[in-house]
Amino acid sequence: MVLTLCGGLGWALGNLASRKAAADSPLRLTLWMSVVPPIPMLALSFALDGPAAITTSLSTLGTPTALLAVGGLAYTVVVATLLGSGTWTTLMARHPSSTVAPFSMLVPVVGFASSWLLLHEQPSALELALGGLVVGGVLVGSTRPRTADGPGPGRRDRVGLRPRDRRSADDQRRRDRRDALAPAGQA
Repeated sequence: MVLTLCGGLGWALGNLASRKAAADSPLRLTLWMSVVPPIPMLALSFALDGPAAITTSLSTLGTPTALLAVGGLAYTVVVATLLGSGTWTTLMARHPSSTVAPFSMLVPVVGFASSWLLLHEQPSALELALGGLVVGGVLVGSTRPRTADGPGPGRRDRVGLRPRDRRSADDQRRRDRRDALAPAGQA
């Protein structure tokens, strides 16, 4: 349970850090975030497994089991990290977190749907019903009905800004923050 809570805390802190970074290219930020973790993981592997286990792993890379492991690693790096986290970081940079965060609830649904399609696992009727409930909840939560007094074309939000003007103000705040953090003479 503690690890699950720590995982949620790590997810929240990562989202806050990526938003505060206000990167011009969220994908580039994701790539840089992917460079750091292998270094402590390698050190931890040396400490726990020892150099002999690492040497054995590297010398048996041509075996079928090792090739499957490398394929799993490639999937994790390319699909999960670059595509998934890159898209997530881009969405978090462009939209309010209250708009993007509910879509993280679709992760388990995509997981069991993928296992159904790719591995031919049969989900139970209850899993399908609950997956549909999650998808429905995300759809209902992410769509806002347009009302006569709500934001829309030519309308203003609670603080008097049109949506287009709010984006401009947010962009200006990001530029100001980036310029304030830039070394003198580079702003």
